[in-house]
Amino acid sequence: MAMTGKNAKASRPSLISLRLSDIEFDSITPSCQLQASLRHITQAIPTVTQQALQILELAQPLLVVELDGIDKRRYRLVGGHRTFQLLLEQEPRGRKTWAILLTKADAQTLATHEAFDAVVSKLIQRPDGKDLAVIAAALQGNEKLRKDVSSLLPVATDNELATALGMSRTTLYRQTESVKNTSAKFLETHEPEKKIDLEFDLDEEA
Repeated sequence: MAMTGKNAKASRPSLISLRLSDIEFDSITPSCQLQASLRHITQAIPTVTQQALQILELAQPLLVVELDGIDKRRYRLVGGHRTFQLLLEQEPRGRKTWAILLTKADAQTLATHEAFDAVVSKLIQRPDGKDLAVIAAALQGNEKLRKDVSSLLPVATDNELATALGMSRTTLYRQTESVKNTSAKFLETHEPEKKIDLEFDLDEEA
């Protein structure tokens, strides 16, 4: 969808190809310092597959701006820190990736993007404990779904599933049983009414 308004040209992004080593970030901004303090969270995240990384680059792309006054092209990261971190953890710095380039963005625009990436994106994606239990129960109950997810994230065994969700296997079993029991009770209390057969004798005179 085309952007409208006086600043549409300045805000228009473009897709570029670059190497991970071409990207840097401003470590003194409040948003970047907050990102750094949250890095311990990723220690609980299992290693994703190459296929998952490729999807991640499209689903949660890097957002960059080009740095001025440098002979070699360098870019500053203003969004997609989690994607960038996962790529650095599993890929060489010379690996090429995709990024969305913001052109002629002013300082406030960059600050807003960084604030969104550091705070808002984390809050709107924060998984609820009950949601994790529902996800676990769904994967245990659907072999096709579990196989599809396993191509992206190790969840083929219950041990792997528990690790992926950041819980012990005992907690996994307890929570998934709770989900199944809740679903069963819901079905019991919402059974469809008994079917009523209406028989008409068409030969009977009115």
